[in-house]
Amino acid sequence: MRVYLISLGWLVAGSALGADWTAEVTAFCAQNQESCVELQELRPVRTRAGHYRFVVSEVQEGSAWVLLQRLVEGHDSPAVRSALVPAIGPLLRVRPGLVLSLFEQETDSAVRVRLVAEMKEAPAEFAQVLLPHALGDDDPRVRETAVAMVGYQPAGRQWTHQLETLLADVDPSVRAMSARSLGWIDAKGSFSALVMGLQDTDANVRLQTLSALRRLDDQRLRGLTSVQRLQQDADSRVASLARRVLLER
Repeated sequence: MRVYLISLGWLVAGSALGADWTAEVTAFCAQNQESCVELQELRPVRTRAGHYRFVVSEVQEGSAWVLLQRLVEGHDSPAVRSALVPAIGPLLRVRPGLVLSLFEQETDSAVRVRLVAEMKEAPAEFAQVLLPHALGDDDPRVRETAVAMVGYQPAGRQWTHQLETLLADVDPSVRAMSARSLGWIDAKGSFSALVMGLQDTDANVRLQTLSALRRLDDQRLRGLTSVQRLQQDADSRVASLARRVLLER
């Protein structure tokens, strides 16, 4: 029977945790040889939405490191590797150094997206280790996910300046999510910065901006002439929301 041993390479170089990880995986595989092989060869299932998801009855810490090995070694397809991330989520959400190391070395943007998404359930002080890096990622999907995670943070207002900067991002999905998150974190001081989004060429940016401004200060919003114009917006969602805003007088 094959027994897989972990080879963490760059991930544990110079880390005091490296020995612990290796010892845990070695011990797990020595005592659970069949489970070790099964985890290395486990295939994900497809959800109704077409995404991959790993179904593991019980992920103990030792078995989670075995799944981490698969992620690090990179022999699976990007879609499968992305699905491995939530399977090891319990490890990532309590080890900020681990998730940051993975993120910085990961070349596939889909995997980086999933790493950032795991920060939704992480303690705030741990999520804040990764977010500064993710907000400046080269891939707009990663930036959009990071902006969304800021919206879930109890102390999300500390990222107000970064979100305001991303209101001018080249990608409309990032601009829209930045506006949305500024509303979520109740960044009332960002009202003026958000207003420019009401004239954005992308309909979803206009919609999320209008929604965020409504949340922050609906009375001030109704005083903007641009809201009057949005009643005739080419996008029915924007036009409908603008009319509702004005009817709330």
